[in-house]
Amino acid sequence: MFIMSAAWHRTNIEQNVPYRLSESLAEAAVAISITTITDMLTFGIGCLTTLPSVQMFCFYTFMGITFTYLYQLTFFTAVMAYSGKREGEGLHAITLKPIINQQLADTLFKKIFLTGSLPTKSTISTIPLETVKKNEKMVKYVKITLSEKILEKFMNFKQNLNKELPKSKHRETMISKIFRDYYGPFLLDRFTKKVFIFIYIIYISLAILGCTMLKEGLNPKFLVLDSFYLSKFYTLMDETFWEEGLQMQVVVNSPPDLFDPMERKEFQNMLSDFENTEYTMRHNATMLWLDAYERKLKEDYDFSKIPLPRTSEEWYERCREWLISAGGRRLWEKDMVWGKNESDLKSYNHLFAFRFQLGLRNYKTPTDHMRSAILMRKISAKYAKFNITTFHEYYPFADQYIELKPALIRNCLLAMASMLIVSFVMIPSWIAAFVIAFAIFSIDIGVIGFMTFWGVRLESVSIITVIMSIGFAVDLSAHIGYAYVKSDGDRHTKAISALETIGWPVFMVCDL
Repeated sequence: MFIMSAAWHRTNIEQNVPYRLSESLAEAAVAISITTITDMLTFGIGCLTTLPSVQMFCFYTFMGITFTYLYQLTFFTAVMAYSGKREGEGLHAITLKPIINQQLADTLFKKIFLTGSLPTKSTISTIPLETVKKNEKMVKYVKITLSEKILEKFMNFKQNLNKELPKSKHRETMISKIFRDYYGPFLLDRFTKKVFIFIYIIYISLAILGCTMLKEGLNPKFLVLDSFYLSKFYTLMDETFWEEGLQMQVVVNSPPDLFDPMERKEFQNMLSDFENTEYTMRHNATMLWLDAYERKLKEDYDFSKIPLPRTSEEWYERCREWLISAGGRRLWEKDMVWGKNESDLKSYNHLFAFRFQLGLRNYKTPTDHMRSAILMRKISAKYAKFNITTFHEYYPFADQYIELKPALIRNCLLAMASMLIVSFVMIPSWIAAFVIAFAIFSIDIGVIGFMTFWGVRLESVSIITVIMSIGFAVDLSAHIGYAYVKSDGDRHTKAISALETIGWPVFMVCDL
């Protein structure tokens, strides 16, 4: 809206409303379309991510941007037309009463609601001769099937096209003067360029350094106030359980024959791999029914002289008996899945699956959760024949953290590629298109990199922020780039003209 308002302000107030509106749309529509289409593509790409929260936000924003674009080209354009008509007829913006001269306003009410800018003489129904010639050529090739009344109105309108408009009158404002005479020359000064290049090198270097140290995950302690009781709870969790003592579930869905020495050795190797990592405790923290059962067999042999099992069938049969009648049920029944067909002893005494629990350590941060989940799954994949499943209560969050970086990189690259294509199509300068793409890259690197120094981790909320930064980068860069390409003169003159034309509207957008 700011861009369209600025374009309307630059039109000649002596022209009629339809022509001023067409000139405003011709100037502003391309820049608005570029930013809107690229924003829609950016948030549309965000809808493809696997994170539900990001999907919902991006879809909501996508629909909002689409509505805003249609709103600007329809409703707001109509409001501009009515406002232009009101301006031409000399009506007040609030009361819609005829504007009186400032000297005639003898009361405060009249000064506020009846005074304002007096209308300039308007040349109604006038359009340049070039438009007339184009319309005459179109009439020759287009068959008009209108009623006589509509045709008569059309011919009357055509006769009004024969008057040439006066040249556009540039209405200078204090803001445009500041951008043209002060800010533009200051920005293009050689010394200023060197200073800004030096600052930019420092900025991009720090941003890249920050990107290399970026951490994933949202610490729940940051979601509550320091005075809230949950904050103390999370602090205690950091100092105690998350440091050492949490339990992770490991399910063996295709268990080996634990009586067979070779398969038993392979199972022990798997168990040792799980227990000897930086995130797990040693065997004394492992809760495994097999250890209790082996102790029971040894006790029976030492004290009751009951011989050890000699076959696999006997080993599993005695394990089932121990579980049911010898004290194993209370602790281990829920950890084992046995056959249920009592008429078939072989099937009844078959162990279909079991689980055990590992003690965890160094499990304090979301990054630890993610790395631990990846490591445990890697060990599980190493012993694929056992069909192992690992689980912890924080795994759903770890799965989200694992997807964060790939989703962020994918969204940024697709957004830049789509923006580059749109810029190539709608901006008649490949240099400007590449500059806009580089601006997006620079802003994204800066936002992501400085998140590290601000203590912000990579999670769904920060990904939404990065996606929004892409949209802001497109908006401002596209407006400035298009205004630069449209301007006449050398590089210096075009830059000054672009700042004068678009600087203040862009500043108002940033201010919002």
